[in-house]
Amino acid sequence: MRAHPEHPSSLASLGDALRLVHSKRSLKQAVLALLHGTGGLVYPEALKSQSPVEPYYERLAEAGLVAASKEGVWTLTESGRQVGTYLAQCEADDELDLMFSRLECQGDSVFLDLGCGAGPALLKASELSTPPQWMIGIDIDRSSLVAADAALGGHRPHCLLIQADLSALPIRDGAVTHVSSRLSLPYVDQRASLAELGRIMAPGSKVFLQVHSVRFYLRLLWDERHQWKRVILNGFCLLNGVIFALFGVQLKVPSRHGLYQELYQTSGGMAKILQRLGIAILWSERDRLFRIFGKKTGV
Repeated sequence: MRAHPEHPSSLASLGDALRLVHSKRSLKQAVLALLHGTGGLVYPEALKSQSPVEPYYERLAEAGLVAASKEGVWTLTESGRQVGTYLAQCEADDELDLMFSRLECQGDSVFLDLGCGAGPALLKASELSTPPQWMIGIDIDRSSLVAADAALGGHRPHCLLIQADLSALPIRDGAVTHVSSRLSLPYVDQRASLAELGRIMAPGSKVFLQVHSVRFYLRLLWDERHQWKRVILNGFCLLNGVIFALFGVQLKVPSRHGLYQELYQTSGGMAKILQRLGIAILWSERDRLFRIFGKKTGV
């Protein structure tokens, strides 16, 4: 194996990278193997059980998606991590099927995905038997929106991608008929973001939310108990969830990426907030995932 620089790129855009990994299943498997590997890397000996995968790292390295150290350890570059995140999001196809079966979008629907990431929900919506008339994806991360733009391809004319904070949505009151938010709410200002959610939903509109329960962070706390930084972060999320549930106060700590305010949600807490927004919970479950489906009945 030869070493490659961290940021080479024979690809013209992220869209080219996405087309590359979709061109061969083994390329996709290679990126995902790195993404899910410990620390985002794969050692040569770990590839013995993945012989169909290993040869493709050289091709991915030429494209600037992976790099190899002098010791031969493969790691994802920044572009590779973006592509890997997109692929991982697209793996959740069954969850998206469940979500859209409940949302029941129509031909005149306006579908909004909050925290859209690389756009898997938008792409799924565009491929429904009766796709929404308009689709909107909002995310604070510009690189995710670039990936979403590339992934949507021919569906792009019916989709608006916006870089914005979920606590200040650039959408007029009651403009949206169907909303989804999959794992974006735990990371934002709860009161402001949920208030914005209620504001932009039209009467009779439907919403599908996926959030984190306390068990999610307890499991992380145990799984990552040997990484002291992760122990501190997971402990903070648990403490933040407790304080928010008891006092309605969300702790916010400055970090190099902005305010860190992650927390878990409770069924009772979400029910109270949504009720105040005029959103009735029609279905929820907290088995493997914490998901809520509701309908806007009025304020």
